[in-house]
Amino acid sequence: MARNLNPEQRKMIVHMINSKKRLTTSQMAKLAKCTERSITNIRKKMRLFGSPNPPKIPPGRALIVTSVMLDTLYDYLAKIPGLYLEGMAKFLWDEFNVLPSPSSIQRALSRVGWTKKTARQKPKEQKP
Repeated sequence: MARNLNPEQRKMIVHMINSKKRLTTSQMAKLAKCTERSITNIRKKMRLFGSPNPPKIPPGRALIVTSVMLDTLYDYLAKIPGLYLEGMAKFLWDEFNVLPSPSSIQRALSRVGWTKKTARQKPKEQKP
């Protein structure tokens, strides 16, 4: 397997690609002491992403319950703390036209730290 380019080489290649002097791929490869394929790949990444490094992709599946949905649901649960997961799913369907499973709602709420126990305790604390 070929070695990775060091940051100086990468910076030099980007500078040569962006410069007004048009060098051939083989000339750039000789100056940067790398292969022509490296130059071609960096040029392609710059054309696609605007930089020589592609954007980072987070691992795992995309979340079904987004942060906006979760904030809206959290506000709704402040009014009705004893709501069941099926009722939360119906609320999300009414508001966002997305029908998440009860388990995905539960996972999203547990990430925020919401539990039925804490939801029941908050109204008790507010009453003197």
